[in-house]
Amino acid sequence: MKIIHAHFGIRYFWACLLVFCFGLAFPLAAQNNTASAYRQEHSRIKVFILPPWNLEQTGLAADAAGASGADAAGAAAVEAGDVAAAGGDATAGGDATAGGDATAGGAVAGEAAAKEAEYQRILQSAVSSSLASAGFSRTDADDWRQQAEKAQSDDVFGALPLLAAREAYHDIALAVYYRIEEPRIFIMVKAYDVRRKRLIAAQVEIARSGLVLITAIDRIMESVVAELAVAADDIIYMQDNPGVATGTSAAKVVFVSKQEGMLLSIPGLGSVGAIQNGQAELPYQPLAMGQELEILKEAEGYYPQTQTFQIRDTFNQIYLKDLHPHSRHAAELNYNAWTALGLGLAYRYYFISDQTFVRGRYHYWLQPERDDLPGGAEATHHHDLSAEFGQYLLFPVTSRFRVIYNAGLGAILHTTPGMTAVDTYLNLAALTWEYNMPRWSLFIRQELRYSLPLFDQHFYPKGLSIAPPMIPLTAGVMFKWK
Repeated sequence: MKIIHAHFGIRYFWACLLVFCFGLAFPLAAQNNTASAYRQEHSRIKVFILPPWNLEQTGLAADAAGASGADAAGAAAVEAGDVAAAGGDATAGGDATAGGDATAGGAVAGEAAAKEAEYQRILQSAVSSSLASAGFSRTDADDWRQQAEKAQSDDVFGALPLLAAREAYHDIALAVYYRIEEPRIFIMVKAYDVRRKRLIAAQVEIARSGLVLITAIDRIMESVVAELAVAADDIIYMQDNPGVATGTSAAKVVFVSKQEGMLLSIPGLGSVGAIQNGQAELPYQPLAMGQELEILKEAEGYYPQTQTFQIRDTFNQIYLKDLHPHSRHAAELNYNAWTALGLGLAYRYYFISDQTFVRGRYHYWLQPERDDLPGGAEATHHHDLSAEFGQYLLFPVTSRFRVIYNAGLGAILHTTPGMTAVDTYLNLAALTWEYNMPRWSLFIRQELRYSLPLFDQHFYPKGLSIAPPMIPLTAGVMFKWK
């Protein structure tokens, strides 16, 4: 039995190990496939790497002098030594001493030159290796003087890198600048898009010499490579579309919206498509940086709208405002200070969506005891019913502020324990000021009512305004639906 258990335990162990290995292998394989795809895409992009430039040099002439400085110092030392050896008097001996100093100076200069050459080799090698690891095709250029002769420029910080890379038919110019400040070294890496004539990557760091220097360069190049990868789509687009006008950019635009199915189109560019899973994508187009475009948004049951956006980069994410829906029905809840102990309800039906409507309203309020009105000191219950026609004025459906004119007829039923009366009235002009949202609105309304005493028992004399002019206002909230 123990043997069986041991055998089962071994098989169980190997099964778990296999599951673990497969679980680890699949994500790694997927990651490797993604990295391989990026490297394959980057291999189309050629990077022209200029040799590291010492910032202590002010120009190519100074660079030439600096490059031969060690040789000049060494030659001076040898010459001074020869003079000292040939001299036979005290003066010659003094010259020999000077020659010895010159020899020592030449040795120091030679050591500094060798150290600088080593720095240049490390920088060049690290930059080239980082680009190779990312899959970019690269060329290590000759020294700056040869590039200046070819490009007819000595602007090492601007035109020369671009001109040299263009002369070599490359897509990106990459220049490395440094300054030695023992025990530290200042490093700057800049990359230019040759076709666009623009800076696409720049990183600066101060590092210490030694092994720390390698780590610092790797960190710089990691950031530079990431920025080059961002620009890669645009560079490849320009390779495939050499006729794209100068000053334009292969800009990718992604539109984001919560309204699924919204149809998008751009005049002059055509249809973008519909919003799916919260977004729609405009394929690469030759668009100018800073260019403003207008997009038309449409959807069934909504009012079409336009929205303006600006091209700011090679990748643009545009958040679209929601469309305003059509409304056929609306319900109101309103309150009037004149009828303090009451509340009103209303219903609207729109013959023309959100524009022309009929409105039915019911308002109830309780009037406390009053001796100056029929019914005496008893409390009075009022039931106000009206039917009206309304029309929006001046402002469009999507405006946040809208104005309504409406008019109609109504009747108020007054009841007390000992009396019932009815007042009919004409609502000559009611103006409503509305704060308009897609599915609800806030409003205030001023009504101008005049009494029409069609019944014997009534509260208000004929022709008398039922409510004082201009005050009080009715305030309310309205909810809309299709």
